[in-house]
Amino acid sequence: MFVHHRMSSPPVTITPDTPFQDALKLMRDHQFRRLPVVNKKGKLVGIVSERDLLHAAPSPATSLSIWELHYLLSKIQVQKIMTKDVITTAPGTPIEKAARLMVANKIGGLPVVDEQGDVVGVITETDIFTIKERRPLWQPEFLFHWMVRLWPSRRFPAPGHWGGDCRPSLCFSTPFPFYQRFKNI
Repeated sequence: MFVHHRMSSPPVTITPDTPFQDALKLMRDHQFRRLPVVNKKGKLVGIVSERDLLHAAPSPATSLSIWELHYLLSKIQVQKIMTKDVITTAPGTPIEKAARLMVANKIGGLPVVDEQGDVVGVITETDIFTIKERRPLWQPEFLFHWMVRLWPSRRFPAPGHWGGDCRPSLCFSTPFPFYQRFKNI
């Protein structure tokens, strides 16, 4: 399976001159945690996360008045906060490679960029572990497949034999524990 099968498309993007408050409102309205930043030609120039925006926000313990806060926040533009060196992936990249890239760099999402450098989507960890119908993929066979592909140096019990392995990190007393742990989600 490839990135273009699971990515969120079309992407919601912002420009570098977008005000801080507009970017944060857009994220909250669409329930996103990151937004690609594109120039006027549609080329990727950066990415801004909700965490970046919250770090730029003033502390609630500030001595500034509410009007001063709003004025100062309206002057902050995304280009001052965004990450400029963006790790990207292509639509034809296998899902496993994109997942490894996210794990290796400790990031939760990647902008998907085509050959011309245009942003065509965004793939996140949620997109990888969720099918298009938005059903969870916590079946043991699926998790076993991903655990082995993402961490090939570790030993994992085969699906159906979960109860027999009691290493500290995998001590299970019932068959198919991952499914049982997440079936109420």
